[in-house]
Amino acid sequence: MKNIKVSPERFKQIRVEKGVSAYALARMIGSSSAQMWRIDSGRFTTSTLFLQRLVPVFGEEAVASLLVDDDQREHFLNACARLRGIQQV
Repeated sequence: MKNIKVSPERFKQIRVEKGVSAYALARMIGSSSAQMWRIDSGRFTTSTLFLQRLVPVFGEEAVASLLVDDDQREHFLNACARLRGIQQV
């Protein structure tokens, strides 16, 4: 799913809680600092694929809390559940 709106304030908050800078997070998930800037700015959207790369760092619930739209949040959690099911086989 694309065009997912993320709360930039919440994104900054969970990074601070984990003690991870935007640059360090980008390196951890194989992304770029430009992608972190786009999320921080609040003017751009992202995809489920990008959000799933954040799950190992922050956890599913924390990443889901970033999503502004409830329907998109539900879709994301369902996608994570499907991935867990595939990985358990």
